[in-house]
Amino acid sequence: MTNTVSERRGASRAKTLKTATIVYDKDRCTMTCMILEISPAGAKLRPQDAVWVPESFDLRLPDGTRRHCDVVRKSRTDIAVRFSA
Repeated sequence: MTNTVSERRGASRAKTLKTATIVYDKDRCTMTCMILEISPAGAKLRPQDAVWVPESFDLRLPDGTRRHCDVVRKSRTDIAVRFSA
């Protein structure tokens, strides 16, 4: 039996197009990104440069809240993240 991406994800993501900020290196570095899809468990992001995104970072959302993220998949243009504590 083959699991689809949505089954592995655990929660369906809502499509959106909002600007957010990737924050890393103890708040010394930032990178703008677009949130393409988001759910309570994670998101699909399009950063300025996916190559330079670290494996773990904080995502500053448009409303000012921050979510800690762990990268679960990365392509040349997009990354998928899981929100963690």
